[in-house]
Amino acid sequence: MSPQKIEQERDMRNEAGLSVTLLTGRTIEQGVGKERGKASKEYAESVAVCFIDPQDMKKLKVKEGANVAVSTSQGSVILKSEISQRSSSWHSFCSLRPVGKRHR
Repeated sequence: MSPQKIEQERDMRNEAGLSVTLLTGRTIEQGVGKERGKASKEYAESVAVCFIDPQDMKKLKVKEGANVAVSTSQGSVILKSEISQRSSSWHSFCSLRPVGKRHR
């Protein structure tokens, strides 16, 4: 598994970012939102988050709730950052999500 890059959105051109192992899966919040429908606000908010280790957030100089760009070989997406209670340093978690607006 190749490392994925996470960087603060507003500094994408100036910051090197941080290479991490990106873990994906489904969250309970995502399941609850999906029950209300994939077009619901709850679902959209539940899949627009990247959970990042607190130490990695310090390295990135990112505060919780700030937008971050998550880049893989498949493209990039802007997500809201949240402090992870489970991931360890150099690992981040993003919910599996429908393909949305991407930037390259």
